[in-house]
Amino acid sequence: MYDVAVHKNANIPVVQKFVHLKSLLTGEAARCVASIATTESNYAVVIDRLQGRYGKTEAQKHVLMTKLMALKNFDS
Repeated sequence: MYDVAVHKNANIPVVQKFVHLKSLLTGEAARCVASIATTESNYAVVIDRLQGRYGKTEAQKHVLMTKLMALKNFDS
């Protein structure tokens, strides 16, 4: 939702996008970008870092499906 509503919205200034993104992040993702200064030039750095770490949806789906298939059937 962030990608459509904020990231790709040309009417929102880059620094405002960055501030909003940081406000939405929690846990490991927030720690991953916490030390990066909130500047216009660093917004692309943060987007690249987050996409590189969390944006591999096909790989993530494969890992999840592998884990799910490895679970034992607990039906009675």
